[in-house]
Amino acid sequence: MPAKKPLLKLGLILVLFLFLGADIALCQFEEYELKAVYLERITRFIEWPDETESIMSDDYFVIGVLGENPFGTRLTDLYAERTIKDKKIKVRYLSQLNEIEGCHLLFISRSMSEELPQVLEIIAKKPILTVGDTKGFAEKGVLVNFFIENDKLRFEINDRGLHEAGILIDSLLLKVSKIVDPLKQVE
Repeated sequence: MPAKKPLLKLGLILVLFLFLGADIALCQFEEYELKAVYLERITRFIEWPDETESIMSDDYFVIGVLGENPFGTRLTDLYAERTIKDKKIKVRYLSQLNEIEGCHLLFISRSMSEELPQVLEIIAKKPILTVGDTKGFAEKGVLVNFFIENDKLRFEINDRGLHEAGILIDSLLLKVSKIVDPLKQVE
């Protein structure tokens, strides 16, 4: 039975490569549909600290969207019947910084660019996987940041920030990501 886990991981990697190679211009999915799918795919390669306490004790895996919602109903529709870490998914649309608590994954909208330092201060060293899609967000402290390169959806990883938050990432995901230096000054 132990051989199944490496095969499952290999299968997940192949699926991830298929998504990484998805050509936005030619794909039938829209950009935010792909990003919605990626949110769940990325969690397969993430391990939260003491997962049994921080996630497994909760009734739901909570995805928060902070600021303007670029997904429309895509997240709610996509995750209505799915699970992450064997938990049903609850999508919360947040407009206030004090609503962040209780999220396992937090998508920080571009509309929160000016408030990003306050957001990052609130969640500093907490096991909340932050995700964005705004240039410079990873260098500023967001843990995963989507970007488009050559008409393909890619992502960059703030590896230092993941370690500070106590979140582990599978090295296989790091190999297909752009690793950013969060200490680099953003121009």
